[in-house]
Amino acid sequence: MTAVYNNTHQALEDARNHLHRFNIATTPTAGGYYIPQLLAAYCREHSDVHINLITDSINNIYNKLKLYEADFAIIDGRLTSDKYHSILLDTDYLCLIVSPQHPLANRSSVSMNELLEESFILRSKEAGTREIFESYLESQRDSIRNYRILIETDSLATIKELVMSNMGVSIMSHNACREDEQKGRLKTIPITNSTMIREINLVYPKDFQHVDVLLELKKTYSKLH
Repeated sequence: MTAVYNNTHQALEDARNHLHRFNIATTPTAGGYYIPQLLAAYCREHSDVHINLITDSINNIYNKLKLYEADFAIIDGRLTSDKYHSILLDTDYLCLIVSPQHPLANRSSVSMNELLEESFILRSKEAGTREIFESYLESQRDSIRNYRILIETDSLATIKELVMSNMGVSIMSHNACREDEQKGRLKTIPITNSTMIREINLVYPKDFQHVDVLLELKKTYSKLH
């Protein structure tokens, strides 16, 4: 009841101040690149909008949407529930990331068989990118159990720092590593014959009243690329 009261009180305050407030939930990977710039650009164009950004796991995000603790979400991966609608924001692919000092750093591609002796630093099992990676391995009659996982974490920054230090390799979204690659801190290498396509989606409840905002966010996102 307290949460409902607080939300109602906040809504009344915002109405008096002619302010539109949105609680937006993002998965760590989706929130780690471009999304902050997207939301900042949108807010610059709409001075009457205030955004509260929440980063959480996909399961917790669906729960927040269900409880109306989040108005909509920006997630990596496809919509997995028929209780919501989605708008495709972008597509990306997963690739191997290594330190510039790694022996594979200058390869144009690499097979999974060549990575059997590597130490992997991966996202947790609940993460969308991890699910895509494991699904790809299964499609190749392979298994994550065949690989040495050194560390699992939800922190993209931690994964990249460890890979930069040549403590291991990882499988990550190409977009999430683009800036680090441009600055020479990481190397990204496609996996041979892989189809690990990853979507970024705007997900919202069916009764969400501001779909026009989401369409404008998509338009603003396109301008940033």
